[in-house]
Amino acid sequence: MSCEAQDLAQRVGDQQRLGLAQVYLAHYFWVIGHLSEGRQFALSARLLGDTRRDLTVQVGGNFHCATISFSGGDHQQANRYFNKVIELLPGDRGRDRCGLATYPAAAARSWFTWCLAEQGSFEEGITRGREGIRLAEGVGHAYSLSQAYWTLGVLYSLKGDFGEASGLTERSLTIAREKNVAVMVPAALWTMGHGYALSGRVAEGLPMLQEALNILETSGAELLFPLVQVHMAEALLLARREDEAFALARSGLRMARGRAHRGYEAWALRLLGEIASQHDPATGAAQYRLAMTLAGELGMRPLVAHCHLGLGNLYRCTGRRQQAQEYLSTATTMYRDMDMPFWRERAEAELRG
Repeated sequence: MSCEAQDLAQRVGDQQRLGLAQVYLAHYFWVIGHLSEGRQFALSARLLGDTRRDLTVQVGGNFHCATISFSGGDHQQANRYFNKVIELLPGDRGRDRCGLATYPAAAARSWFTWCLAEQGSFEEGITRGREGIRLAEGVGHAYSLSQAYWTLGVLYSLKGDFGEASGLTERSLTIAREKNVAVMVPAALWTMGHGYALSGRVAEGLPMLQEALNILETSGAELLFPLVQVHMAEALLLARREDEAFALARSGLRMARGRAHRGYEAWALRLLGEIASQHDPATGAAQYRLAMTLAGELGMRPLVAHCHLGLGNLYRCTGRRQQAQEYLSTATTMYRDMDMPFWRERAEAELRG
């Protein structure tokens, strides 16, 4: 339908409707995980909005340039686009929907929160996340509010503060279910389930992750699917179901590569390194290094630190103590610099081991 709308808008020369059709097409392709197609429409909308000084199209174009850049792993470019949306909607303009499903002033801050977390900029991410919650509360919009709580929960989960993450994602899930915001249910379930698994509550986390995967698969919304597969695989590994974990991690890696989700690819490679390390140290080390290289290119500092931790554990277990000390010391320093105490304490324990 949006393609027909675009054709009609071009035929009658309605530039604003043309721009909005491109925004909606960008959103559609982003949600189903087709980033290259979505990027073309987002860039066209952004250019058209800037040329005509049309705020509605400018906001939609920049917002989807931001989300698609983030999903593709280009965090620095995403930072610029998210900041542009925030600049376009100061003060009372934050109450303008600009034709989107969520309030973009809140939504830009919400997705920016997750983007900053992947870069290890947790303090700034928390600030943006809280701003997003306040804006969503101010307009009383359930979708925007559920999304804001969820992304701040993602940040705290990445940071290793699973108690805070659980409270935020539970709030997101409650709003989504009470207000019938169906799109947010699998997102909140995924984040809660993964956090439960990492904090030792694997038996509680696995059913949540499975439910999230089932919903995403049924809906055809593939945006989060590869990463949810990887996190489900991580939970399966913690449950000592290694064969299932390996198969699901490989599936997540294939889908991430097929959709050019480079950040998801890096997370999948790290997990495959962890799985392989248990029986094939050489392959495990190679996978960790691939993940570390890609994460370094993308500016994903927490993931780089996790790769150092994994390599340190691997070398300690294989008797290469000097190399283990180097990697574990680097991981400890990185976790300390990013204020990730849960993970820093784990690295310090390995150093003492």
